[in-house]
Amino acid sequence: MKSCYNNLLFKVIDGAFSVMFLKDSAFKKSVKELPKTPKDFKPVLRFAVCSDVHVSGEEIDKGAENFGAFLDDMNELKSKGYDGIDAIMVAGDMTNRGLDKQYEKFVSVLNEHKKEKTKLLICIGNHEFIEYRDYKPVIGHEKYQKYISEILDTHEVVNGYHFIGLSYSADAKTFNGKAEWLDSEITKAEKADPTKPIFVFQHPAPVATIYGSINWADNLVKKVLKKHKSVIDFSGHSHYVPSDPRSAYQGKFTAFGTGSLEGLLGNPGYVMTDEHSLFDSAAGLVVEADKDGNVRVRCYDVLAHMFYEQGDRYLPNVTKKNSFVYYWKTMKKLDTKPKFESNDIGFYENEDGTVSVGFGGAEGYFKPEGYTVKVKDTDGKTILDKTVLSEYTRADWFMINLNLGNIKNGKYKVKVVARSPYGKLSKAMKKTIDY
Repeated sequence: MKSCYNNLLFKVIDGAFSVMFLKDSAFKKSVKELPKTPKDFKPVLRFAVCSDVHVSGEEIDKGAENFGAFLDDMNELKSKGYDGIDAIMVAGDMTNRGLDKQYEKFVSVLNEHKKEKTKLLICIGNHEFIEYRDYKPVIGHEKYQKYISEILDTHEVVNGYHFIGLSYSADAKTFNGKAEWLDSEITKAEKADPTKPIFVFQHPAPVATIYGSINWADNLVKKVLKKHKSVIDFSGHSHYVPSDPRSAYQGKFTAFGTGSLEGLLGNPGYVMTDEHSLFDSAAGLVVEADKDGNVRVRCYDVLAHMFYEQGDRYLPNVTKKNSFVYYWKTMKKLDTKPKFESNDIGFYENEDGTVSVGFGGAEGYFKPEGYTVKVKDTDGKTILDKTVLSEYTRADWFMINLNLGNIKNGKYKVKVVARSPYGKLSKAMKKTIDY
């Protein structure tokens, strides 16, 4: 009954999303395939994007370690005859609470791993205020200005492309009083070069755009960006999987989710609380632009040190008429029901004596966002009924394993259903296992 309720609720939410995104779509292009990067694409700009580093300042500091690894990989990146990166963008939450020791650790990672020629593009996230928000949130600004920069909101030009960064206001949770400045700076960039996209970044997503932009979003930013088709926006905050097709959005403007260097999340079917990846995970983006304003955005797995197979997006110059492709309706139409290639389910004993159920992933036009797994024991009692994020949180993972605890010998019935990012369900994979 629970599954039927969830599926019905998903359809209601999906319908609401479709209406919202359709309203934002000035032109709906019908495509059979998403655009691929031309072989002769030659970048004149390359920058890396990350967010939600959450440096703790402790001896074991996963965020700091992953940030350093990301920078090292970007320094060594060589493709299309282009070496390294011109800039590193950090879309907020570089620290976990805005403490001095956390800023000091973050800066030390920058000093050790960022090349001098690489431009730092950065803004303040909500976690920079956490230690101070209940009594004097402006301290969050003061700490940032002490360790990072006196300037909170930035407009810079790198290799002929404009970058505009927006930090939270002193209330630690909104952009109140900043709409006019953001609109003015984007307009200046458009006048300076109307033929190129403008890169904007802030911590929360513009509301009702990318995956994760319902709960983890801001409306003021969207009101401004809707007036500027030339904008390509980057945001963090949600930690949602950047390789998910919904993490790319086009409507009145273009937007991308950046993932997180501390761990990826998702919300399978929209009707659950945020779910953590089953695996250690950390991801960012690599963005390239050519001399004609065309842009390539790729998702990078920091722990696997490789690009995701899914999440390589090519954007024909967004300033041109009818150039948009990544509409909600377009992507949903391309989506297919996931399929399991084989009945690959098994039980595996763990070192601690517990047993896990494991299975190989399903495939579709897009990789599944999650699986609902049900296991019944020999008495017909349900011992597992869980929906989890799929293996798409990692670029190098393909097997899902869920711990069943200590179980007795007997026959067990296993049922697995995959869900695509746009809510299409696979045929159930079923198997009876003698244990």
